[in-house]
Amino acid sequence: MNKKTKRLIFYIAVIALPVLQFAVFYIYVNFNSIILSFQRYVPPVDGEVGFKKVFAHFDNFKVAFQTIADGWYMIANSLRMIACELFIGLPLALLFSFYIYKKFFLSKLFKVMLFMPQIISSIIFVTLFKYLVNDVYIAVFKTQWGLTSTPSFGTRMATILFYNIWISFGVNVMMFTGSMSSIDESVVEAAQLDGANLAQEFIHVTLPMIWSTFSTFVIISLTGLFTHQLNLFAFFSDGAADLSSFGYYLYVMSTKKHLVEEVGLKELTYSQLSALGLILTAITLPIVLGTRKLMSKLGPSAD
Repeated sequence: MNKKTKRLIFYIAVIALPVLQFAVFYIYVNFNSIILSFQRYVPPVDGEVGFKKVFAHFDNFKVAFQTIADGWYMIANSLRMIACELFIGLPLALLFSFYIYKKFFLSKLFKVMLFMPQIISSIIFVTLFKYLVNDVYIAVFKTQWGLTSTPSFGTRMATILFYNIWISFGVNVMMFTGSMSSIDESVVEAAQLDGANLAQEFIHVTLPMIWSTFSTFVIISLTGLFTHQLNLFAFFSDGAADLSSFGYYLYVMSTKKHLVEEVGLKELTYSQLSALGLILTAITLPIVLGTRKLMSKLGPSAD
């Protein structure tokens, strides 16, 4: 066996498992979802064994479109979360990251404290947070309701949005700080020699140099339009009611295993969920690709 053959065998051995995983868990799963979205299952009758697959035409898609229409309030809740991430969470994370990057007072302590929620179980943090905003809040302010148990939708939603921004804050800061740390010091020194103050350095040097990281966070936020479940399951199990996001709805639906439609049952079948997934992909894909192109076109330049 010559050297070239050995290298080829080694190369095949290295990429075999990733290629197999991609083929099975992406290509096969998605292709199977497309087929399933045009099928429905019929229960066995007259001594038949097993369910029978029949062509459903576009019936599953009709149900999926109706689900989206009926779930407009869930999409609105997801949009509230995305808006908070884009206009509150990310700007604050950028400012804190710049503070840590410049090694100002207690910057290392802030770096550790902000990342703490990421190394502790989310269930533990949800439990502690619920205790603070309900039991402790009621005891301190002598009110009848806690912040997540109150009948006020605005108060409950604001509390959930605050928690989600806070819990993701550490990752954003860590990623931005890492990007800032890779900036060539000579570029910063040149800006300082030209008389740039901290604000000018941030706007004209730091932000352009980390724009790709910032763009990535913006795109990831938009991909959560139909998948972000706002940690609602940890807070309310399957009883989030009017706080539901579309991602939470899909998460709960994934725990309901229904192969065929049943009278009076509101949960979607596997076939209807597959059709819904295709529709949501068709809606999300152009939004994400368009945002990616827009961010690369309108982003500041470090030249």
